[in-house]
Amino acid sequence: GGSRIIVRRTAPPIVWTMRTLALLMLVAATEAVVPKQRAPRLADTPRRAYLRVGLAGALGAAAAARAPLSAAAKEAVVSDADLSKWKRELTPEQYHILFERGTERPFTSPLVNEKRPGTFSCAACGTKLFASSTKFNSGTGWPSFYDRLGTAVDRTSENRAIWALAGTEVHCSGCGGHLGDLFADGSLWQTPTGLRYCIDGLALKFEPATPPAET
Repeated sequence: GGSRIIVRRTAPPIVWTMRTLALLMLVAATEAVVPKQRAPRLADTPRRAYLRVGLAGALGAAAAARAPLSAAAKEAVVSDADLSKWKRELTPEQYHILFERGTERPFTSPLVNEKRPGTFSCAACGTKLFASSTKFNSGTGWPSFYDRLGTAVDRTSENRAIWALAGTEVHCSGCGGHLGDLFADGSLWQTPTGLRYCIDGLALKFEPATPPAET
């Protein structure tokens, strides 16, 4: 008999696009969102619009989904008295970042290029947040770290799939100030944790390490 020609049918591009969107919506739906309380807010941070990871994020989400997911979501709530205090003590730019959930323009913070040994603390309450040993050059224009100090940085979501797809806001555990965002795309920079804390420089203050005393 004659040879047979097998034609493999593939879905048109629009079908794959719809399937991809459906997958992203399904993963996002796994996050149980606690109704927002009275958290100070003017507008959502636009940083995640800059840093969508697209297909790489979808692949990262598939890998991250193996990790245990938490249904808890934490929203930083700051009292009116504390807001008044920080408004007096901080610059308008710092206050906007920390307590109105703003985002500074990329490549505007001198801390992006800070390479000295030391500690990065909250610009408001002074809580020690990141060690300089975990800082790396991400090229994104914001100070980047692959790990926090203990539990000094609170994460709005503990769903690692969300970190991979869209990132999640992070806050200072001491005062509730908004610091920036956490992404699970650190593998692109080969970070030890696979994470990238993308932090606004205005939310931080750098404390250089004290040189050892001469003997």
